[in-house]
Amino acid sequence: MSRAVLALLVVALGLGLYLWLVEIPAERKRVEAETAAKRLVDFKEDDVQGFTIISSRGEMEVAREDGRWTIRKPKPMEADSTAVGEFLRTLMLAQVSRVVDETGTDLKVYGLGTPSLTVSLRLASGTQTVRVGDAGPLSATLYAKRDDSPKIFLTTLAGRDLLMKSIQEFRRKRVLPFDRLQVTRLKIAGPQETVVLYREGQGEKAVWKIKAPVETAADQPEVKSLLFALEDLKAQDFIDDPKERSAKGAALGKPLATITLHEGETDRTVALFLDPRDNTTAYAENTAREPLYQIARAAAKDLAKGLFSSRPSRTRSRRS
Repeated sequence: MSRAVLALLVVALGLGLYLWLVEIPAERKRVEAETAAKRLVDFKEDDVQGFTIISSRGEMEVAREDGRWTIRKPKPMEADSTAVGEFLRTLMLAQVSRVVDETGTDLKVYGLGTPSLTVSLRLASGTQTVRVGDAGPLSATLYAKRDDSPKIFLTTLAGRDLLMKSIQEFRRKRVLPFDRLQVTRLKIAGPQETVVLYREGQGEKAVWKIKAPVETAADQPEVKSLLFALEDLKAQDFIDDPKERSAKGAALGKPLATITLHEGETDRTVALFLDPRDNTTAYAENTAREPLYQIARAAAKDLAKGLFSSRPSRTRSRRS
């Protein structure tokens, strides 16, 4: 190999190393900086320790405690992790379309004198606050301002994504939180009969067997379907006030069915009621500490219907 060719190879190698070690990282940083500048709020979901929302509906504080989301204000209650995640991702994806005011001297013009919504994110690195004002020239845009800058931005945020958020959207909606794979016993009490089921075996080989009122094999797909339906049972509304809850409970009368799950070392019970005054509404009750959950009447009826179909058809027909 000639010296000229070797020199060219050394130059090419040096140029390649320069590009790899200097130019490419610099370009990557430039792109990352431009991307970050377009974000309304720059954070990662896992870094959020909590957040506060202030709007015309009042103040709500949500915090991450032992890996779970909890509502602290206006009163302590369990939060819906899915709803919290969707809200945070909405903020993460929100972008700045353009800067409409560099100085932010006239906040009222953009509805930021009294913001429609103020969100403060509590991160490990500190607090980031963004204030949301009026709708922009397009329906799916909102004006916003960060506390760390005087600039007023036109954003890609849509009003319905943020302004309508209330405690109802963020509170836990699952009526009976449990892990269906950890349930080992089921007790299902209805007006006419009580059925008790035990799970025998582990993993895929586990089977459900009925122990009462007769001892027999259970209809496996029916039991699994029941557990899926219970796991997916969600509240449409809540009755929190103790007096209102007590009055509604007295008006409901006897439950359509009461289900008790044994999960690990814990028993979880839910009672289903049909509202005698409203043919579209039903209710579910867990413990005295929890609210009365309003649920779809069809969901309550379907559950009650499925509860007693867990026996094989030949057993049911023999007893009928």
